Amino acid sequence: INLEITGLKKVEQARREFEERFRLLIEHGLEVIGVVDATATIRYVSSSVQRVFGYQVDSLVGTNALELIHPDDRAVRQQALETILQSPYRSASVQFRVRHSNGTWRHAESAATNCLHIAGLDGIVVNIRDITPQKLFEAELQSSHHQLRQLAAGVESAREQERLRISREIHDELGQMLSALRLDLEGLALQFPRNVTKDLSDRIAALVRNIDVTINTVRRIAAEL
Repeated sequence: INLEITGLKKVEQARREFEERFRLLIEHGLEVIGVVDATATIRYVSSSVQRVFGYQVDSLVGTNALELIHPDDRAVRQQALETILQSPYRSASVQFRVRHSNGTWRHAESAATNCLHIAGLDGIVVNIRDITPQKLFEAELQSSHHQLRQLAAGVESAREQERLRISREIHDELGQMLSALRLDLEGLALQFPRNVTKDLSDRIAALVRNIDVTINTVRRIAAEL
């Protein structure tokens, strides 16, 4: 008895090609895909974890994912886990620091979905992406903004000091010169009473009034500075 199985072979070949593409996609993708249970114990993790965080797959399966998270960030991750467990398909996204295999801390962004009710998964599907370069860029950008603010504040302070110095010079030196000129003009009529005519006296009085106006202007400009 002979049975034609060419179609079956083609289906098997297509399945193997699909599985190979899926494996390559998971292995060389930018994200780490994992499945954890309700207690955050790792049941599956993609091989890309070695490239992203430096761990062998076998060393992580069976361990608790919270142990890899920075102590200061575990409360946030635990809260997200509790939120996910409230209902099927419930999702949550959170950022935290993950310990690299070399001991350094990497910034990560995680998106998790409750798939505990789906047969074959029976767990929480987690996608983790390393965002350390982005965080470093943001830190450098904030530092640059801080330096620019300090520079702007320093420039403004220098301008204020310069305005203060100019205002003092205007008020003290120019004001004193105008006051001395005013006194000299007023003293002309007293110093030469016989030679001062009424017309000259009126001219002197007008000059004194102009000097008073100028003195007030100088004081106003100094105060504005």
